[in-house]
Amino acid sequence: MYVPFPIMMQSELFAGSRLVAGAAGVDRTVTCINIIDGPFGYQYLKEGMLVLCSAYSIAGSTQRQMEMMRQVHSRGVAAMALKAVHFPDNRIPQALCELADALSFPLISLSDTCPAYADFITYFSNSVYLRGVQSVVSKDELLKLLLLEIGQRGIEGLVRKMSSLLDRAAAVLFEDSCCHFPQGEDSAAFVKALSARGGSRSFAPAEGFPGLLRFPGAAADCLGVKLKSGSSGRNYLWLFGGTQPFDDDDAAALDAAELVCELEIVQFLNYQQQSARRRRIFIDNLLSGKLKSLHEMLLVAKGLSWRLPLELQVLLITSPGGAVGSQEMELGLDERFQQEGRAVTVFPYQDDLVVLLPAGEDAVPCEAVAETLASCFPGQTFRFGLGRRVGLKDTHISYAQARYALRAGRRISPERSIIRFEEMGMFRLCCAEAMPAELRLFCQDYVLPIIQVDSYAKLDLLRTLQTFFDCQENYSRAGNMLFLHPNTIRYRIETIGRICDVDFSDPEDVLNVKIALKLLPLLQELEEK
Repeated sequence: MYVPFPIMMQSELFAGSRLVAGAAGVDRTVTCINIIDGPFGYQYLKEGMLVLCSAYSIAGSTQRQMEMMRQVHSRGVAAMALKAVHFPDNRIPQALCELADALSFPLISLSDTCPAYADFITYFSNSVYLRGVQSVVSKDELLKLLLLEIGQRGIEGLVRKMSSLLDRAAAVLFEDSCCHFPQGEDSAAFVKALSARGGSRSFAPAEGFPGLLRFPGAAADCLGVKLKSGSSGRNYLWLFGGTQPFDDDDAAALDAAELVCELEIVQFLNYQQQSARRRRIFIDNLLSGKLKSLHEMLLVAKGLSWRLPLELQVLLITSPGGAVGSQEMELGLDERFQQEGRAVTVFPYQDDLVVLLPAGEDAVPCEAVAETLASCFPGQTFRFGLGRRVGLKDTHISYAQARYALRAGRRISPERSIIRFEEMGMFRLCCAEAMPAELRLFCQDYVLPIIQVDSYAKLDLLRTLQTFFDCQENYSRAGNMLFLHPNTIRYRIETIGRICDVDFSDPEDVLNVKIALKLLPLLQELEEK
């Protein structure tokens, strides 16, 4: 510990003790503590020490007192504390005090009730002087303080706290990001040098600080430690040189912050893994239809920080040949949607990218997604499969439709990049996941509107349509079969086309109407059941 003499005197250890001489030297820094009782123990002293002495061996000799004072001072000792109980009148001799004043050497008279020497040793070995707040705390107290800070404000809060406590710039490198405070020239130059010099290959052991590192490429002096947690192995905690050189207090603070950071990183990685697992399970259940309750779906989505729309369309995207990965597409779309303020959920699933497009007022057109991908990945091609609009509980149905449109669309319409399931005509009936609901929707598109007219006209229109097809779409033959003029048949077919939105000059529309007409009895039987 490197603690200024006045700060040290404020400790409870010195309660009742007082400075009796050498006040002119109180600007010294105390670095450690030593105890001597013999008159020649000064030969083992070092610069910056606080010397504790019982004064028993020198109490009866003024010469020994003066000799010890001169020898201790000559070795750069910061201060000396004597027990006055062994001197006459329980007072340190005046001559000794005058010599201390002449040498500007702080001399302390210890209280009769001062703690045991072991308590002084413990105080220096287990405490840290925090330069930024002019305070001495135990290493345990510092650890609790940093744990509280990182728990409330994360790694950024820890960096700020380290900077304020030690009066130095601080930085944490975690994975590929850097959090540093304050945003000054030292830390900015450090980040720049780190990128230019190839990262950890430039680090070197810090002389005098076992287990710590220096970074010679930085503009300012720095002291750091490698964090052992994290998948990349590129995680570090750094302090930057301020007005004073690094000391053992900085090293102790780094040790405490290292432990705190590693605990935070472990918790963060565990949280990431648990979140990723919960996300995978939720996606599997969402797209397979295992989540039956809307309340359950919204509750789990909230836990994952997802905002799911109550009505949506599933859009499935793939890049032919895997030219662009699903995760790359996810990052590109996520960034663009965030910039636009759109709440669109995007995630990779089974080598494709799933986009849950909200329906209604917040609807996002499929074409807008295609344009965004084109701007993010110029020159690349993508294919899109779009399911029907459904409620959130039926997301799995829209996903099955989008998947079918994407897979089958490659062969049915290879020239089209966007395939909408609802526009696939009779091929919709081949999507097993969509049956039997799709059977009704298919018939509804082509023949059910006829049934919705009044009963008399309905029978005429259905009989005319069936006869028209039985006669190979020949108006005259159909008229002879129904004893009607060919123009009446033509008028009725035009009426059917208008009601069902069908173009009888389009072979594909005609084929779909024929199939729907054949499937109508099956649909009626299923609905009766």
